Amino acid sequence: RQGCSLLGRNWLQQLRLDWHKIFSVRTTPLVEEVLARHQALFGQELGEYQGPAVKIVVDSQEPPCFCKARTVPYALRQQVEDQLKKLEGEGILKPVEHVEWAAPIVPVIKADKSIHIC
Repeated sequence: RQGCSLLGRNWLQQLRLDWHKIFSVRTTPLVEEVLARHQALFGQELGEYQGPAVKIVVDSQEPPCFCKARTVPYALRQQVEDQLKKLEGEGILKPVEHVEWAAPIVPVIKADKSIHIC
C-alpha cells in the first residue's frame, strides 16, 4: 500500500483526461447564463447542504489511514493559523481531540498573497 491519499496522483492516470487540452478554464455564454440563473448557489457566501443526512460507508476490513501533518513553512504559519481560525469561526472546521482518519492540509498561496487551505 502506498501513502494514503484520498484522491492523489495515482487517480490522475485512472481519470484518463486529455491533459493537453486542460490548461485554462474559460467561461462561455452558457456558463454565464447558468451563473446568472442560479446566483444564490454561486454567490460569495458559504452555503449549507439542506438534504438528508449523508453517510460515508467504508469497508470494515480497511484499516484507518492517518497521514502525518506536513510541516508548514515558518513564513506562512501565522497566515495558516489565521485562516484555520477563520474557517473554524465560519463553522467550516471544528476542533477534534482524536480521529482515526486524517490527511494533511496543504496551504496554497493565492495570487493576492492570501492563503487557501486545501
